[in-house]
Amino acid sequence: MAVVVAAVVGVLAGCGGPADVVRRPGDAALASAPYVPTEAPTVNPRIRDQEAIQAVLDLAATGFRDGDADAVRGVLHDPDSAFGRRWTERVDHLREVPLSRYELRVDPSLPDLATGRVRAAYGDPVQVVYVVEEHALEGFDETGPAAEDLFLTMVETVDGWRIAGDRDGEPLGLVSVDHLWDHGPVVTTRDGPVLALHHPDAPTVPALLAEARQALAEASARWPLAWPGRVPIIVPRDEEELAELLHVTFELSDFIAFATATPVGELDEYRLTGSRIVLNPERFLDRSSEVRRRILVHELVHVASRPTAGPLVPSWLEEGVAQAIGEQRSTTGTRLLDALADEGVALPSDAQFTNGGRDRIFLSYQLAWSFVDHLRDRHGTDAVARFYAAVGAGGIDGPGTTAYVVDRAATEVFGASLAELIAGWRAAR
Repeated sequence: MAVVVAAVVGVLAGCGGPADVVRRPGDAALASAPYVPTEAPTVNPRIRDQEAIQAVLDLAATGFRDGDADAVRGVLHDPDSAFGRRWTERVDHLREVPLSRYELRVDPSLPDLATGRVRAAYGDPVQVVYVVEEHALEGFDETGPAAEDLFLTMVETVDGWRIAGDRDGEPLGLVSVDHLWDHGPVVTTRDGPVLALHHPDAPTVPALLAEARQALAEASARWPLAWPGRVPIIVPRDEEELAELLHVTFELSDFIAFATATPVGELDEYRLTGSRIVLNPERFLDRSSEVRRRILVHELVHVASRPTAGPLVPSWLEEGVAQAIGEQRSTTGTRLLDALADEGVALPSDAQFTNGGRDRIFLSYQLAWSFVDHLRDRHGTDAVARFYAAVGAGGIDGPGTTAYVVDRAATEVFGASLAELIAGWRAAR
């Protein structure tokens, strides 16, 4: 499952990049569905000994959950390799993480992914298997565990299948997830509904949690639909480590913070789980407490909207909601928007929130903010939230393009097509 990311761009005091369970608009609470474990996976005949490999993964997962380094070492092909040492050290790094769930599960939707290069590198029979890693943090992931990708190299030995690595999918563009605990010891600090995961030497964690508590109260007051009201915050050591965690292709120095989640399920089962806020420490911690709080409110509105999100929510709506509702008013980009008045303002594409340089990205946020702020002024915050939820549900209910789903939601909620809403926004500028 590719991680869904929403970001706060660095040129702003606080605003947000692209983002992504679901309840139909009008449902009583519009709250997240409880997590229901999936059924036993089907068997892909192109994965040899799938049940035996799953048994090995179960042993590894139990070792991580129980802090049993010997159990993990026992399923490794070469415990003394760089990968073997990393996974063994991972056991110690996870000890302070309050896991309520940790599973490794073969996903049979992909076959054996081993290339000729991988086969040539091992004398034993080898497969590269798609594995879903599920983990949940105690008290924070009741809607379902984060579900992320691992592409594990499995080597058959005289003792059975053993795990040899997690990087052999990369030449195919298949990248295994990295966590904070893959990069050193991790401790957690909790303040009620906010949990910080950080390295032991992370600065200003108590102040960060105090700001997050205040921001969470503001986000909850502004976002009118139900959400769990709790969030973990990940504090990497630096921007280089952040890049290892996110595996994104855009320039991280343009962004201050990210809201992440993992999409699970398909069609009417789609939902977002494992919501986290991930900081760019070099860009976030050098700002004032007031600016940091504003940034956190923006990201928390992203998290609050996740129970009603869907796969076809466009970035202009995702970011416009986080800004117009989370940050309420914009004055920073007024001159930029006024400069476009003669050309006619337009909603930005998804790609324009992460590409084209800092000025283009900044302008995309301002355009999204301006349009959603226009909708809020004329129809109210509740209507904007219902519109977001209708777009989310429309992308789950059945086939259709983003344009179709957004236009239908606009007509249902506002009584006007998207084109008519855009015309009204342009006329009001």
